[in-house]
Amino acid sequence: MKAIVFDMDGILFDTERVGDQAWRQAAEEMQFAEIDAAIEDCRGLNRADTRAFFEAHFPHVNYPAFHTRNHEIMAELLADGMPIKTGAIELLQWLQKEENNF
Repeated sequence: MKAIVFDMDGILFDTERVGDQAWRQAAEEMQFAEIDAAIEDCRGLNRADTRAFFEAHFPHVNYPAFHTRNHEIMAELLADGMPIKTGAIELLQWLQKEENNF
């Protein structure tokens, strides 16, 4: 093996948990009860596809306001840094130690 490639978003960093928390908080503030279904259906979508999904399935939600508030909450949650997934540091340390064995 010559290389290992990681997608850091959700693999090394726990972005999914933080993102879900921000979506839930923004939804609660905007009284949007269907957020859990939206989170699952939008996971992995880009911004344009997420907006299209909201406009098609939740036309009663002001998506630009939701998006803005979600990003404000994310900034608050990440003020002290991005949480690292359990085991990520140990994995990277092991890979570094074993790099000559591949």
